Amino acid sequence: MKSTTIQLDKLYSADPKIKYGFVRELLKIGAKDPTRYYSQLDRIELLLNNPNNILKWTGIDMIGYISAVDRDHKIEKEIPVLVNLLHSGQLITCNHAVFALGLIAGNKPEKRKTILKELLLIRKDSFKTNECREIATGKVLDALIPFLNPLRQTSRAMTDFPSLRLPRQAHGKGGAVQDVWHNLGEALQTFPPFQFAPLVNALDQASQTATGRHRNERGEQRRAHHNRGIR
Repeated sequence: MKSTTIQLDKLYSADPKIKYGFVRELLKIGAKDPTRYYSQLDRIELLLNNPNNILKWTGIDMIGYISAVDRDHKIEKEIPVLVNLLHSGQLITCNHAVFALGLIAGNKPEKRKTILKELLLIRKDSFKTNECREIATGKVLDALIPFLNPLRQTSRAMTDFPSLRLPRQAHGKGGAVQDVWHNLGEALQTFPPFQFAPLVNALDQASQTATGRHRNERGEQRRAHHNRGIR
């Protein structure tokens, strides 16, 4: 059954229920069959500058989904726009850009090196709070992992590495995230041809460090709680 092209007029409805209900529909379609709005790419690109943040975020996600079916290489000109949004310092916009750029990097291997290097620069961006930076960093780490695990399974050079386990709590621990980030940066600088083995190794080492630190912190918390009880 041939997919029908979907029109975008409902995005501009004056009725919020229609507008935002359609946003949810578009995102579901994008995850399953982005060809249905590939012909509407010109209008989707306009959403990236829309003053309505929800429409902007929708446009960002849709660009990412479209990369899976972009046979004519149309979205490549939008990568610099997405990179600017990535480094905007606005947490939610940044997170949507991470999502879209991660999809593009997966669907367009020739753009992967450029995109992943931009993702790794997130630590240098200015956010409202340090917590916002850590959340954005965690999103980037999540975006990196899909590129590392398949290569671990297929590359002979990686067969000696342990399973990549990035602790969930690392995303909320500034020091742990910084350890991961430092090692990723070092790996990129040490191996100019973009290789994934050093990145996996760096993540493994940082993951072990983060896990050990978390255990130590929990031990200290239990001891402090016990001492308070004695007093």
